[in-house]
Amino acid sequence: IIQNHNKTIFFKISKIFLAQELMEIGVESLEKSERIIDKLSFSSNSKDLFDTPFIQSKDGFIYMFKAITELLDPVNALISNLGSINADLSIKGEGFERFIRESLNKKGLNCSQYHSKIKINNKIEEYEYDALFCHENTLFIIECKNTFVSFSDMTKAYRIKKMIDNSVIQVSRLREGACILKSEIEEKLNNHFDKNKIITIVVNCLPINFKKKDNTYIISKESLLWALSHHSKRKFSAEDFIKNLELVSNQEETIRKIKSKHHLFVINTKDGIISTSMDIE
Repeated sequence: IIQNHNKTIFFKISKIFLAQELMEIGVESLEKSERIIDKLSFSSNSKDLFDTPFIQSKDGFIYMFKAITELLDPVNALISNLGSINADLSIKGEGFERFIRESLNKKGLNCSQYHSKIKINNKIEEYEYDALFCHENTLFIIECKNTFVSFSDMTKAYRIKKMIDNSVIQVSRLREGACILKSEIEEKLNNHFDKNKIITIVVNCLPINFKKKDNTYIISKESLLWALSHHSKRKFSAEDFIKNLELVSNQEETIRKIKSKHHLFVINTKDGIISTSMDIE
């Protein structure tokens, strides 16, 4: 809806029109549509235009900067905003994992979750995989993190760093587990893989990617979908997919693309903190 009306530097749309359009795409009532718009609107309690990109006027219009409309993911913005008021979104985890598996299966990949317990040195070890698929002798392990935070809250932004660190440790353990459970996983997926060709990926719902850490790709849902869709061959290629993962994890390339759209992001990786800001000219 926003992109269709995004013709000028400063975008303007009627609130009632936007609310009605939301109803057209499935929102149950006008009241709920307006509540969504209000939740995404800048107010005295707002700290940035990522969580609250809409600027409402008294005459019933909504204003947005064109630069923001090109970057805005309304779902991420809304749930990030909910994160700032400590809303409980834990029930969304299974739905996110299912979405990732379905997206992979639509590409013809036999993606599945897998859960196993095994006794090692008199201790029961448990391995739980959100999404697994095997292609061209390569096993891909995907850990899904349905995590949203308010980017205006640096305390919560720091939790992103801790979440990423823990996720990398977790998938490293799952990589080791895949070697131990190789025959069981191959039977589950009806495919074979080389122990030396295991790719680990952490997929999150944040609007940013992180630099690869300990041979693990840490990317957004949107970047995963992009990596799945862009390949040089007619069919899905593990080689092309890995190249795309490298590309979206390349911070210099990401910054170059952003600057080409006249968006300026400040990425400060010192001490593991990644923050973003926008300079609109």
